[in-house]
Amino acid sequence: MSRLKYGLLLLLVAGYFLPLKADRDSSVRKSGRFSIMLSLKPMFNSIAKDSAEHYMYSHNTIEFQYRFNKHQIGLGIDGSSAKSSGSVNNLPKEYKKTSFSIAPNYAYNFFSSRKWNFFAGAGYFMNKSNNRSDIISQIEIVTQEVIQTETGGNLFFRLGYRINRYLSLEMEMAAYMSKDKLEHKDTYSLNTGMNSSKSESRSFSTYAFPSNIWLKFSF
Repeated sequence: MSRLKYGLLLLLVAGYFLPLKADRDSSVRKSGRFSIMLSLKPMFNSIAKDSAEHYMYSHNTIEFQYRFNKHQIGLGIDGSSAKSSGSVNNLPKEYKKTSFSIAPNYAYNFFSSRKWNFFAGAGYFMNKSNNRSDIISQIEIVTQEVIQTETGGNLFFRLGYRINRYLSLEMEMAAYMSKDKLEHKDTYSLNTGMNSSKSESRSFSTYAFPSNIWLKFSF
């Protein structure tokens, strides 16, 4: 997924150097129907290590869009996987973290000019992460998992600034309503009677300003 993000970033930046003669004319040209958006959230998080409350809540780093007249359908996604290893009481321990996010949405273009666009819309989202550790001994493997699943809906506004015919920036503001389920599992490969699991859930609402900042390439 990280290679895909870097590849898309190069594609988006390249859009800035495409011929701009038509865009510099006094007439306004319509954007293409298809767009790819790449979140600048990873860059901001690398600068500001600690995320503030009500800031950059969106989990998606890539969004694919199709636009027809003033109507726009989008699909935001993200995913990652990381592995590491260590030891506990001289026993090898392996860690694995995976995450996945998906967010289909609909937006309406309320305002459009040569440089500015304003969208309002609604969407559904699901964010899921799994933190797993395996302690490996000569007798058995003890697995500990923490699985978090968040599902819900959001209302959002996006303000876009067109850099040229192909490239633009969009700032997103959103309110979220969701349910969050947290599962804890301990699994023993040999002593199965010691297996345990518990779960807890909650419902909450929040808002984010901005919830994301996007670099958008239209074609």
